[in-house]
Amino acid sequence: MAHPHAPSNHLWLFGLIPLTIAGFLITLVPQTAAGDFVSFSYAWVPALNINLSFRLDGLSLLMALLVTGVGGLTLIYASGYMNGDAKINRFFVYLGLFMIAMNVSWPGIMKQVLNVYIVPILI
Repeated sequence: MAHPHAPSNHLWLFGLIPLTIAGFLITLVPQTAAGDFVSFSYAWVPALNINLSFRLDGLSLLMALLVTGVGGLTLIYASGYMNGDAKINRFFVYLGLFMIAMNVSWPGIMKQVLNVYIVPILI
């Protein structure tokens, strides 16, 4: 007999996506631990020479690892805990959007916090 909270759906597989991203981010730890930053740039609209660029420093990498790691484990756990719930799909969509928003907005927010609150204290 199956455990009452064992997932009968395959939604737990979505938890592997953020965990895979976290695994990739772990490979960037030695470079950022050395004080360097990692940058990615992709041609978004080549005709207009517009690029989509990302820059990871140590603090941003730590936050990205926390969000993707905890978020992935939460998705795996929730697939069993919420098994049979009518709103499980909505929960997965909202948690996925939350993880994306946290990873996209965190570096910009942290830069503003450092510039507005911490740097004037140090000067």
